[in-house]
Amino acid sequence: MIDLPFSTRLEELYRIFSETEKRELERYLTSSYFNRDASLLGLHQFLSKEQSQEVKYDKKAAWKFVFSKTNYNEKKFRYMVSDLISCIEEFIYTQHTLDTKPNFIHVLDEYYTMREADENKSSLATKIINRKNLKKNILSPEYFLEQHFKNELIEELHASSLKTYTKFIAENRKNEPSGLDIYYVIEKLRQMCLVANDNNVFGTQTKCFYEPETLRLASSKQFFQNEFVHAYLSVYYLLTEKTDQQYFTLKKIINQHGYNFEDKNLAEIFTYARNFCIGKINAGHNDFFEELFDLYVQGLQKRVLLLNGEINERNFKNIITTALRTKKYEWTFEFINEYRYQLNKSVRENAYNYNLANYFFHTNQYDKTLRNLQKVQLGDLFYGLDARSLMLKCYFELDEKEAFLNTYFSFRVFVQRRKNVSVQHRRNYLNFLSIAKKLMNLRARDKKAIQNLQTEIKISKALADKSWLEEKLKIYLTE
Repeated sequence: MIDLPFSTRLEELYRIFSETEKRELERYLTSSYFNRDASLLGLHQFLSKEQSQEVKYDKKAAWKFVFSKTNYNEKKFRYMVSDLISCIEEFIYTQHTLDTKPNFIHVLDEYYTMREADENKSSLATKIINRKNLKKNILSPEYFLEQHFKNELIEELHASSLKTYTKFIAENRKNEPSGLDIYYVIEKLRQMCLVANDNNVFGTQTKCFYEPETLRLASSKQFFQNEFVHAYLSVYYLLTEKTDQQYFTLKKIINQHGYNFEDKNLAEIFTYARNFCIGKINAGHNDFFEELFDLYVQGLQKRVLLLNGEINERNFKNIITTALRTKKYEWTFEFINEYRYQLNKSVRENAYNYNLANYFFHTNQYDKTLRNLQKVQLGDLFYGLDARSLMLKCYFELDEKEAFLNTYFSFRVFVQRRKNVSVQHRRNYLNFLSIAKKLMNLRARDKKAIQNLQTEIKISKALADKSWLEEKLKIYLTE
C-alpha cells in the first residue's frame, strides 16, 4: 500500500487555529451531544500538543497516542482524519451560529407559531417591545434583517384586536425603508463590490442584476445615511473608478465607523482599502507606503488584524515590511517584540526570527541579521524564499563574495526544485538571482555592463526585490 501523507487539510486547520479555538474545540469534542467517537478527541489532543516539528504530523505517532495497544491501520486512520475534519467544520459552524444568532427572533417565532405556543410567543414579543427603545450598536447588516423580523412579530402581537392593530399601523408604518430594505441594499452592494473586484483581477466585465437601480437606491438620502451603505458604496466606486479621492473617502469611513462594524465587515472593507494601496505601490506610487502603514496602524487599533487575540503571520510580516519601507525603525522594533506573543505558537519562532532579521538588515546590522537567519527554518516555503534573499543581500552588503556565491547556488537550487513554488514566484526569484549575481561582479569602469544592467532591471516585469537592485545600482551610476 502506498504510504499517504498525514493530511494537508488537517495540518492547515491546526496551523490556523488559535490556542483559544483549540481549547473550545476540545470542549466540543468532549461533549457526547456533538461527538461520540473518543478517538477524535485523542487525535485532537495529539495535534494540539507542543511537539517537535518532525513528530507533530507523524501518522504512526498520532496512532500510538490514540490507540496505544492497537497495530497501525492506514484505512482506519484515514477515516479518523476525515471524521475529525467533518467535526471541526461543524464546530466552526456551531461557534459562528452561537456567536451571531442569525435570524434568532425569526426562528423562535416560527417554532412557537407551528407548535401553537402562544404564551412563549407573546413573551418573546413583549421582551422586544420593552427594549425596543434602548440604544443598540449596529454590529452587522444582519442586525437590520433581525429588526425586520422583530417588527413583524410585534405587529402580529397587535393583530388580535382591530382597534389596537389600527392604532399600531398608524403609529409605526411610515414612508421609509424597512430593515429588510436596508439589509437588501447592503448585501446587494457587497455583491457588486465582489463582482467589481473580480473584474479588476480577471479582466472581466460582468455586471450584477439591477446594478443601476441599486446604485440609485444607495445614493438616496434614506439609504446613504446608513453607515454600511455609505461604506460599501464607497468601496464600489473605489473598485470601479480607482481614484485617490474614493480611497480617502473610504479611509475616513473606516476611521469614523470602524468600531461600530462587525469584525467580518470591517475586515472586508479594510482589505479593499489595503489592496488599493498595494496596487498603487505596485504601479510605482511609493507615497502610498505611508497610506498603507497608516491603515495597518488603524487596523491594529481597531483589532481588525487580530482574530481571537492572534495575528496572522502574513499580516505580521506585511506590517513590518511596510513599516521598514517607511523607515519607522523604532516603531518596527517595538511592534515585533510587542506582537511576538500574539502569533500562533506553531509559527511564532520562525516569524519572530525572520522579521527581527529583516529589521536588523534595514538598520545595517548585517551580522545580527545573519545570526537571526540561522534560527529560521529555511525548509518552510513562506520563509525559505525571503530568508535566502535576505541572506544573499547581507553577503552583498558585507562584500563577502564566496559566501554570496554559496548562497546564490543553494537559493537557485531551492527555487528550481521546490514543486510548490508557483511559476510566477520562480520567475521572479530566478531573475533576481541572475541580476544580483551580475551586480556582485560589476566593476565601476565597465560603463557598458552598468548600462545594460540598468536596462535589464527597468524592463523586467517579473523581478523580486526590484527596488533594492535599483538602489544598489545607483552607486555605480553616480560614480
